[in-house]
Amino acid sequence: MTSEVHNRSAVGIKGRGWLLVWCLLLLVCFSSDSLLRVAAARGLATNGGVEVKSVIQRLPRLVRGMVERQVEFAEARDFLARARTDGERIQANLALAHLKGDEAFERVCAEMLARYPMAPEVHSAYSKFLLAPPGAAARVSPECYRNYVETLSPRVRLDMWKLALDRFEAVKYPPGKTFEFFKPLFMAPPKYREYGALFVRLADLASRSGLADWEMESMRMVDACERAPHLFDSGD
Repeated sequence: MTSEVHNRSAVGIKGRGWLLVWCLLLLVCFSSDSLLRVAAARGLATNGGVEVKSVIQRLPRLVRGMVERQVEFAEARDFLARARTDGERIQANLALAHLKGDEAFERVCAEMLARYPMAPEVHSAYSKFLLAPPGAAARVSPECYRNYVETLSPRVRLDMWKLALDRFEAVKYPPGKTFEFFKPLFMAPPKYREYGALFVRLADLASRSGLADWEMESMRMVDACERAPHLFDSGD
């Protein structure tokens, strides 16, 4: 009898826990964004030990997608509300804008770029607006992009060089100007082996463009990269 009562009590507690969660979800979907922010940020659980996110996974697909999107918005708003540094504000604003769609993301990227032009966290705005077409919310020149890249950490810097080459190829930027842009990379031995893939691409571009001198220089840098240490072993 005691065991049966205990089991009924446990079931009752768990049932009440699920009821509380379902009520919370209804409030989340239809009224209270502040409750959702608390639940998302702190992983709110009921007395029955059931977390909100685990309940969301059990919802029908149509409802689940709506609730998950609300959770993402709430987490982004909570991150923005708690931001204390410029870097955190940039990241939070960009994350929230990304959820709102391409147009909002482009607008906020431009705003962050104008407000914090040298912040490391705006690197995505630089790559987005490099040689942007007329009508874009902002435009970054190759010279401005290169000057900014030089201020970044080694790992981000390498990615930004690669993204620049992607952009140049996409817009059919003149090969001669492309090599002028990358010229600083040829003026010293490569610091890391991972630059080899970038120089291989540059060698291919030079070959296709009939720039024999640049092709030779690019291959020389490829060879030099083989003797350089790995970026991810350097601790930079």
